[in-house]
Amino acid sequence: MRTINGFFSALLLGMTLLFAQTGHAGSIEHQGVTRSYLLLGNPEATGPQPLIVHLHGFRKPDDFTASADLDVIQWDRLAALSTANGFLVAQPAALKGRWNMGIDLPDITLPDGQKADDIGFILKLVARLVASKQVDPARIYLSGISDGAIMANRILCESSHPFRAAASLIGTMYAQHAASCGTRKTVPMLIIAGTHDTVLPYDGWIFDGGRSMSVPETTEFWRKRLGCDGQKSRVLPDRAKRDYTRVRQIEWTGCRTPVALRLLRVEGGGHRVPSTASSKAFNWGWNGKSRDIESAQEVWNFFQDVERN
Repeated sequence: MRTINGFFSALLLGMTLLFAQTGHAGSIEHQGVTRSYLLLGNPEATGPQPLIVHLHGFRKPDDFTASADLDVIQWDRLAALSTANGFLVAQPAALKGRWNMGIDLPDITLPDGQKADDIGFILKLVARLVASKQVDPARIYLSGISDGAIMANRILCESSHPFRAAASLIGTMYAQHAASCGTRKTVPMLIIAGTHDTVLPYDGWIFDGGRSMSVPETTEFWRKRLGCDGQKSRVLPDRAKRDYTRVRQIEWTGCRTPVALRLLRVEGGGHRVPSTASSKAFNWGWNGKSRDIESAQEVWNFFQDVERN
């Protein structure tokens, strides 16, 4: 088993490096520390482009197995879409693979004793790309996966955030972030979540120092902020009958904007990004993976719906 896991670890590390090489690797000094990011698309294109800032999930510094597999699948698909549709994707890197959540959890402390300011770093990266004229400031979007989804929900509570819409994949919101959410700028949100997720449970979880809200609580939080008063739902086509999942799309209506809140509830899905991509290194202990939808495509479709409306 160790040999097999080693093989997949090496394979996924190679894939990660390959994707990194297809884009631009950059860095920013923040809090006296060099922070890194990847930028995919065509940085040499003429004129400002749309931008998706994608926040990766939890990673141990030397772990390129389970958590990295989540990110490689989504990153790969976003990379292909960016080339085909003319937008940029930026992936900032958390220090030591872990975002600072700003609550009573282990976080990253810098050599001078400061806590790593991830929100400041992410916003500084966006500001740099806008100042360079590569990015259209009116077409900046946010997506996050797993811990990155929790971080995305937190950033949307910052009054200074520049995002037009956001997507939260297999992650929810922390109750502490919701309680302290002071922004009046609420943007359209897409949520993709599995009902059988055992890592960030669909029904929420209480842990030392905090509480992860359930997916229904999270959608209700944003529904109120978006002013929605109705909803509609439909079950999407069962394109992969042998994965034992179904995807139900729930759309909230009567909101302040025509496109506001959409949930893709993966019934039977675990802590895995719905995708047609193979992920053999990620088959144990994380429950079902749906192949009925391609998450990256759903994210881009949602952002396009926001732009059209």
